[in-house]
Amino acid sequence: MRAKGGMRAKGGMRAPRTRWGTGGIIVVALVVFAAVAFLSYGGLGTGGTPRQQLSQWVTSTSFGATVGTLHDDDRHIATTVAANPSAGVLHTVCAVLTDDAGSANDQLPTPDTSLTQVLAHAYALEYSAGNDCYAAAGGNRRLLSASARLRARAESLLDQALATVRRTTGLTVSTTTTTQPGGGGIF
Repeated sequence: MRAKGGMRAKGGMRAPRTRWGTGGIIVVALVVFAAVAFLSYGGLGTGGTPRQQLSQWVTSTSFGATVGTLHDDDRHIATTVAANPSAGVLHTVCAVLTDDAGSANDQLPTPDTSLTQVLAHAYALEYSAGNDCYAAAGGNRRLLSASARLRARAESLLDQALATVRRTTGLTVSTTTTTQPGGGGIF
């Protein structure tokens, strides 16, 4: 004897039938993904002109500091490699680059689709450069060279992105990552 919902009565229980199926689960997953993306970008956005939207994104994400950090990481790796460090030291500076590239990628998308594509490519190159550098810590010169090429390509794309922001917003984005201590602090 069967009970409603597709379950067997007392003689052996069977899981209830679901009406969702694989297609329904995929639709729910896509809706959840879209909602998260929508909310993470700020819902309907702040409105305004493309210039205003991009200016707000640059400020809210600290875009200039992000680019400055990646440029600094690239330079730090180059000077560290030139010093012929231990594998541990090289692992550290390379891991910092991959971490910073991943954090930068988390700030996407921008309000400008083409800028988002340029930055996504630059961040992916930086991440790959950090991985190659990390893997080369045992002295693999081929991987170190590949890392240097990837970092150079990424730097070029980051500079292109800064130029796009300048062209769109009319403002030059500072890429300074350090500040001078203010007078009157305890130190």
